[in-house]
Amino acid sequence: MKLFYNEVYKNNLLSLQKDPYLTKERVGRMNFTSSNYLSRVKIFLTLFVALVIVALPVIIANAGVTYKTLITVLGALISSYLIVSYICSHSQSASLKRDTLIFNSIKKRSLVMSVGSVSKVKSRCFFGLCSTFIHYKIDGRANWIFILTPEMQTSPEKVINQALELKRENKKANHKPGSVITQHA
Repeated sequence: MKLFYNEVYKNNLLSLQKDPYLTKERVGRMNFTSSNYLSRVKIFLTLFVALVIVALPVIIANAGVTYKTLITVLGALISSYLIVSYICSHSQSASLKRDTLIFNSIKKRSLVMSVGSVSKVKSRCFFGLCSTFIHYKIDGRANWIFILTPEMQTSPEKVINQALELKRENKKANHKPGSVITQHA
């Protein structure tokens, strides 16, 4: 049964891999993001912080130092901090190997989990970018991450849902009634 499952899994998931963005570096491993995805996110965050640092003193210089401009600058600093911390904590690169999802974060932490831990996957595409939200539950705690990828023919949502479906089919195949031999003493 395991050989059959591996063949079906490989054929179904690899047939979805017609998109150049879904790279297959190693055998059986699909990367949803490019190899330099996290470094690009770091560069974007650095440029964003630099823009905020340059723009806020310019705003103060042009508008003058008043309570209104100081409150506006403080609000802009707090909101930019929240945006950067949000992106840092939830942005991760992702890959799929058999029925295992592998996530790597900006903070160099890796998360390896079974596809069965995923509770919901949702993709939204706009302006040529596709953001995929993956909700999962590990150790009784619900959490989520997002992946930002270019718009593709085969979205990470389709691939992960296909892997979930194959895992459920395999689980059903292993738990058929009457497949256990009982002995009477």
